[in-house]
Amino acid sequence: MLRLASRVASAVVFVGLFAYAALVARHAWGSAFFLGASGGVLVLCVQLLGRAAVALFVEPPIVELAVATGRRRKELEREKTMLMKALKELEFDHEMHKVSDADFAEIGGVYRARAIRVMRQLDEQKIDYGALIEEELWRKRGAVKKKAVPMVPGCPQCGALNDADAIFCKKCAHRLVAAAGNA
Repeated sequence: MLRLASRVASAVVFVGLFAYAALVARHAWGSAFFLGASGGVLVLCVQLLGRAAVALFVEPPIVELAVATGRRRKELEREKTMLMKALKELEFDHEMHKVSDADFAEIGGVYRARAIRVMRQLDEQKIDYGALIEEELWRKRGAVKKKAVPMVPGCPQCGALNDADAIFCKKCAHRLVAAAGNA
């Protein structure tokens, strides 16, 4: 919308200056054309300066992916490293009195805010892809995934290792529940 308005304004200025110059200098069409074109370029330059000013003073909304993987994750890790180095260097310069307290607070605040956003985005991505793939395979096979059951020490009769919820020994069929109750 803003671009359309600026283009219309440039065209109006171009046509207006061209018409004015054509009326004043009746036969100097070339100079009228260049005067109109320079007015259009002037409007364009003012628009670009306005955009630059807005970009400098207004922080754009944070539009970041909730989960970044692969190349984006590496970019975030690299940015985090660079921000941490920049903060260290800024603190060192502040301690050496090369940076004023006001500048240190302002610049450090910007760096810290960005570092916090990057670290939060990296923390949201702790996904165990191996477990996800394994669960998906079990689901596709139609089987129920058995959870690993911790092993108890050996059977009192034969010394074989059994599951923690076993009632009888796998090897000798000795009753383990009674043995566990006696112990």
